[in-house]
Amino acid sequence: MARGFQSSGVTLVERPAIPKLRVQRMPGVADRAEGLPAEPNTVRGADPWALWLAPAEWLVYAFADTRASLIEMVDPWVRTGSHVCADVSSGLSLLELSGPNAIELLAAGCGLDLEGDAVPQSRCAQTLFHQVPLILHRPGGAELWRLIVDRSVSAFLCDSLCSAHEVRSLRSR
Repeated sequence: MARGFQSSGVTLVERPAIPKLRVQRMPGVADRAEGLPAEPNTVRGADPWALWLAPAEWLVYAFADTRASLIEMVDPWVRTGSHVCADVSSGLSLLELSGPNAIELLAAGCGLDLEGDAVPQSRCAQTLFHQVPLILHRPGGAELWRLIVDRSVSAFLCDSLCSAHEVRSLRSR
C-alpha cells in the first residue's frame, strides 16, 4: 500500500515495486566488481544506482529497470563466485521526501548534520530517524531525499515523519 502526504514545503511518497538487490562480496575475494562504489557512502550510476553500505556490501536499485535487468547486471559477478546477490525488493520500502522543508524535517529526527552537508548530493549514508535504521540516498537535486527502510517499520517511519512535520508546522505559526 502506498503511503505519503503532501503539505506546504514537504512531500512524502512511497515508491512501491522498486526492484532492489543486496550484493555482497565473498570473504577472501580481493577484487571489487566494476560498477560498484569503492568509497564509503558513495553512489555509482543514475538509474540504476549502486549504494555503498559496507566494505563488501552494496544496495542496487532502479526505477526504470526491472528486477530481471538488475539481476542481469550483477550476474557476471555472481557467476565468477566473487559475489552473492539477494533480491530484497519485498523486504525494503523506498520513500521519497522532497520539498524546500524536507531537510529540516529529516534533521529534526536524525543524528546526522544534514544541513552541514553530511550527505552531499549524489551520496548516501546510514542513520536513524526516531530510532528507525534507514539508508539515506540523495540522488541529486537539493530538495530530494530517498529513504530506504525495512518494510516492517515503513508505516512507523511514515507516521513519524508526518508527526514531526505537523509539530514543526504548529511551532512555526
